[in-house]
Amino acid sequence: MFRTKVLPLLALLLTCAALGANALLESGSLRKLERRDVLVFPDRLGEWVGGPNRPLEPEIQKQLATANVLDRIYTNKQGRQINLLIVSSTDPEDAHSPEACLPSQGWVPEQTKTATIDGQLVHVDQMTKLGEKMDVLFWWDILVDKNANVFSRIEALRESFRGQGAVMVRLTSPSGPTSAAEQEAFAKLVLPAMRTWKNTAPILKGDK
Repeated sequence: MFRTKVLPLLALLLTCAALGANALLESGSLRKLERRDVLVFPDRLGEWVGGPNRPLEPEIQKQLATANVLDRIYTNKQGRQINLLIVSSTDPEDAHSPEACLPSQGWVPEQTKTATIDGQLVHVDQMTKLGEKMDVLFWWDILVDKNANVFSRIEALRESFRGQGAVMVRLTSPSGPTSAAEQEAFAKLVLPAMRTWKNTAPILKGDK
């Protein structure tokens, strides 16, 4: 009887919280207009060594006007590679969902699910394109995905109150027998490095 009464009430409260988070995020009332310099993010994470940053093409940078982007390939001792993309922006729409961006580039989602890694909600996807398969793992520090579930929107509201700018983190690598496990292990290195980076990285000037 208790569960029958409490669960619908809990669902209603979560829905109201999510709607409130959505309204506040989209109105911009919780946004702190700052972005952090992603290029100072560590280029060594455990045994993984990062290569040079691959800058955005000018036309894409123009479309994502407030985005500061790190696009770096990390390689381990076995020669395995993971592409790390970090987007820090003042406009959350410039840190848009890979589940929208990658399909626009011809990648077709085959599997999509959510998981938790060291307390962080992440999206774990597999996509295909012309016979190639790619594993994708990503998350937001401020979630801006309009199709996000109620728990993700509450997470977004919490992060907004912390005063962070919009940050999206994406890992991609070719699918293989060990790729998913490697991505999870790599994410466990990225997460603590992200916490340090957010507290110490320079704030870029000229934000709107």
